Amino acid sequence: MAAPSICTTPVCLEAASTLVAQMALNWDKIDPCTDFDKLMCQRFPVLNEPDTSQLRKLGPRHQRVLHGILKGTYQEAVNEQLISWDSTFPTNAVDESNFNMVKRAYTACMDTDTIEKTGTEPLVDLLASLHSLWPINTGDLKSKMTKADYDGLTDVMSFLEEIGIPTFQTMQVLNNPWDPVSR
Repeated sequence: MAAPSICTTPVCLEAASTLVAQMALNWDKIDPCTDFDKLMCQRFPVLNEPDTSQLRKLGPRHQRVLHGILKGTYQEAVNEQLISWDSTFPTNAVDESNFNMVKRAYTACMDTDTIEKTGTEPLVDLLASLHSLWPINTGDLKSKMTKADYDGLTDVMSFLEEIGIPTFQTMQVLNNPWDPVSR
């Protein structure tokens, strides 16, 4: 039986390089069966720590640019080259739709008059809805979860996902990596 070939495409080499760079320097002394995280990810935080001094300098400038982009239209942003756009492709309806969605969110956040007028009522309504799905009190927090608690938590998480509030879990349908054609 022939030995499997080693992938040397640029993508494979970059992936391998990234993995090796994040591995523990003393990789040969770590048991992968008991300490896989340490073996493969020990250097990740060091290599990916943001440079906060640079972020502080760039933050206000980027905020001004974003405010300028979002106050206009998608076409204005493309015309003024504020949005990276490849001129060999026609403007993409999905890009414009995404831009408009972000602009609506930005506009809603910047509408402080409506926010102040509305007050906390939407939040109170949301909390009441969550409580009706999973009625708990602070005394329940110290006891072991029951089947009813798990059902309530499931209902709350489903409700939050339905209204567009992400939770700590996600569900996706992905291709089978061993058989990409099937699902």
